[in-house]
Amino acid sequence: MRILQQTTNLGKCIICTQQVSNDNEIWFNEASVTYKEKIICGICLVNLNGASKEAMVNFDSKEDMDSKERMMAQWGVYVDPDTGKIVSKGIRKAKA
Repeated sequence: MRILQQTTNLGKCIICTQQVSNDNEIWFNEASVTYKEKIICGICLVNLNGASKEAMVNFDSKEDMDSKERMMAQWGVYVDPDTGKIVSKGIRKAKA
């Protein structure tokens, strides 16, 4: 097996295009992550931290809604499970 030297360049970050090396003395090189064969440096991970938490909260709140609420929020109608009919709330039919 081949051992990498201490300062070998591993590639560039896909977000900020900063060189990521095998040097563990610099914190953003040590904190870099490989995701789906792409490298993300530690600086970008820190900057994405707030956005990822916000996205997770939004995702969890969408999952907490039951199917009726989710259908009402997205389309304004839902399917009544007892009758199988489409029910609309707050939408009035136009007079012909």
